[in-house]
Amino acid sequence: MKKNTMIKRAAILFMSGTMAFTAFMAPAMTASVSANDGTGVYAEDNMTIEDMEEKAVVTASAANVRESGGTQYRVLNVLPQGTEFVVTGRLMKDGAATNWYRVETTDQTYGGETSGYIHKSTFEFEKEENTSQATESKLEDGKYYTVTGTKNYLPLRSECKYDDANEKIWLQNGDQVLKLADAENGYVKVQAIDGAGDPIEGYVHAAYLK
Repeated sequence: MKKNTMIKRAAILFMSGTMAFTAFMAPAMTASVSANDGTGVYAEDNMTIEDMEEKAVVTASAANVRESGGTQYRVLNVLPQGTEFVVTGRLMKDGAATNWYRVETTDQTYGGETSGYIHKSTFEFEKEENTSQATESKLEDGKYYTVTGTKNYLPLRSECKYDDANEKIWLQNGDQVLKLADAENGYVKVQAIDGAGDPIEGYVHAAYLK
């Protein structure tokens, strides 16, 4: 009888240890974040970007540019009312449009371009017709214009769209460029001067020229 009791106790201890070890080794379960358009809480699953290229302006007293489409994400930049910027994409959840947009803005602290996400309630698109085709800017061909609104730098691109791969050279705030022609998506074709002093052609968004 005493022997059987000891065997039962040993079995219980073994089973308890096994369960504790299994619980310790099991991966922690992470609760998914549900989509909440408006307050801006989004899960990372099934999120895609619909590319676009449009000028916009901040209409709220200030607009936060965040790491991703949600108010739980870190603020990268704060844009004051009246700031112009370029929208480069719309955040999609399960194929449906959200109110969060990917934007290219000027860093208000360090200068240069900052990419992040901004909520539609804080800005409005600048109305332009036929943005998918060559659009007429308010800049005259054959005239020089000043790069502005970038504080430090602006890429001269090989194509009329936002893409890190199409950057040719960096233009600094205050540089002069010769406007050659209007292009699509709000861009204009310009001639600039590269680091060697040679002329180079490419595209910049008209919103950054004054």
